Amino acid sequence: MQQGNSLQNKRVVILGGSSGIGLAVAEQAASQGAKILIASSNAERVQRAVESVGGNAQGQTLDLSDEQAVETLFTKLGAFDHLVFTAGDSLDLQDLATTDLKQARRAFELRYWAALAAVNTEARIFARVAQSCSPPELPGSARIKDGLLPPAFAEPSKP
Repeated sequence: MQQGNSLQNKRVVILGGSSGIGLAVAEQAASQGAKILIASSNAERVQRAVESVGGNAQGQTLDLSDEQAVETLFTKLGAFDHLVFTAGDSLDLQDLATTDLKQARRAFELRYWAALAAVNTEARIFARVAQSCSPPELPGSARIKDGLLPPAFAEPSKP
């Protein structure tokens, strides 16, 4: 089966790519020729993931709840083609009366706010890059398709 959009030589940043769905995305994208950066909070898992993916894969330990750390990483990376956010702590929900609200808040913080912050940071950095181009252009974009954000936030408006 031929695919319309090749990942050959594309830069793919996977936040939360050291295990589970993120690791599977990294492996699949790498198999299609993408250059992979896996970022996650656990250095040992990041290293194992990079070894598993092989090829052009790189790893970075990163606290995704630290917006400044994410901005620093994106600034150092420069332009990239795709941003994938799959990070999330396990949340073992029991009955409501025994739910650990601190754990639930932490999970929501990572799965929602950290994802929004990453996309926001990427958009701000790419907007600065776009302004330096002549004529101004946006070298990359992010789109949220999982239904967590309303369309007004998920897709930039067209001029």
